[in-house]
Amino acid sequence: MAILPGQIVSSATYTDADGDTVSIKVTGTVAAGAGFSVELAGLATDNADATRINLSGLTKDNGLQVVVTPNALATQPGGAFAELYSPGYTNVAFLSNDAPGTAMTDLGGIQLSAAVVHSMSLDGIAVGNI
Repeated sequence: MAILPGQIVSSATYTDADGDTVSIKVTGTVAAGAGFSVELAGLATDNADATRINLSGLTKDNGLQVVVTPNALATQPGGAFAELYSPGYTNVAFLSNDAPGTAMTDLGGIQLSAAVVHSMSLDGIAVGNI
């Protein structure tokens, strides 16, 4: 589970700064060279929140899914106490479509499952369901 900054992919999984598993994928048939890149804080390859998800070459037949899964923490209280988990949400600083590659005019939809996107700039893109 390592993120390579600037690499265009159609799916990626990493652990965020709080220990949650974050899975990002494109739905629908993805054309060659289309997808997204992810940049994590400090250009980390894992164990950091996303500073940017950058879309490239996707169409109205594609969607973007960001799904967050909490994980059991390494340190547990023990005894009769319940198991502790990571928070179960992640932060994405910026979602954009200015990645080098194929231009975009449409995106079928965006599904954010426990992902907080602080800023979105999808210039010239008609987005279906969010």
